[in-house]
Amino acid sequence: MPDAQPPVVPAQALYEHAACGLLLARTDGTILQANATFCGWLGYRADELVAKRRVQDLLTIGGRVFHQTHWAPLLQMQGSVAELKLDLIHRDGHTVPALINALRRRHGDTPCDELAVFIVSDRHKYERELLLARRNAETALASQRESQRALGLAEARLRLALESGRLHVWDVDPLTGQRRYDDSVAMLL
Repeated sequence: MPDAQPPVVPAQALYEHAACGLLLARTDGTILQANATFCGWLGYRADELVAKRRVQDLLTIGGRVFHQTHWAPLLQMQGSVAELKLDLIHRDGHTVPALINALRRRHGDTPCDELAVFIVSDRHKYERELLLARRNAETALASQRESQRALGLAEARLRLALESGRLHVWDVDPLTGQRRYDDSVAMLL
């Protein structure tokens, strides 16, 4: 069977419908280009974003603070930042968890920031479930430790009461009929 020729897809179609959101922005955050994937994820048309919004405008308040204090300075110093997990704000107001990679490059004489955005809703749910499972495990462990402490205290009190009353303990396993005796029973006998 002869090798099938791969389909030829125009570069613009690859850009517009990439498996990630792609943005080009000025260093002040003003959006210069946004692909269809990104626009669809946030509920905007490209003409509503390009030259009208900044990347920071699409972040939550915490994301804006992070952008100001960490993201922008790192991008200025290093020229790139990777795996920034931030929430974006959808047009209708709900948050969309995203992973962002940014690279600063010159296009002609103008430095620009190129962003690749990945929606991480499933990852976000998984991380929340892991945190909840960890919290539940820690709670169960603390409860078990408290129960063991209480059991140890009760055993110590029982031992003290038995010794004070000069009482002796023995029992019989109902399944095997085997008898078990406390050491003090031997002294009694």
